Amino acid sequence: MDGVRVEIPARQYHGAMDAPARSRLTSTQVGVAACIHSRHHDGRERQAWLPRLLAFDDPCASPFVVQLLGEYVLEIVTEIESTLRSGSTAARTIERLTAFVDGNAPFMALTRDRARSYWWKYHMYPHATFADYPAARALDLLEDRARGASS
Repeated sequence: MDGVRVEIPARQYHGAMDAPARSRLTSTQVGVAACIHSRHHDGRERQAWLPRLLAFDDPCASPFVVQLLGEYVLEIVTEIESTLRSGSTAARTIERLTAFVDGNAPFMALTRDRARSYWWKYHMYPHATFADYPAARALDLLEDRARGASS
């Protein structure tokens, strides 16, 4: 990001953060916690933090959002795609993610390969083609915008 190599942590194995602890966090701390919890070993925990991650208006959140598109939890990739296609917040989120996508072609190729692999293994019956899979649609949207922005 901006010429600095960012390493996204592997799965995190820690407990969930309870509501009282969350309520004591500043908005920036909530955003950082959402990044960390997006790597949690429990998909339900990742999904619970997703709205906060998508709302975190900081470029540091972008690789964490894109990383989720290459994972297997259908509800998460569906929510990301839905957010990218919804009203006023979508434009700002897309702009932030597109800036990341534009400078990270190898990461995007790896993410697309992972999404395709999970689609093939788990989701090809409800989504007959990879192009119909929500992660593919979200990746296409972001990459199309990135190509348009760099033209």
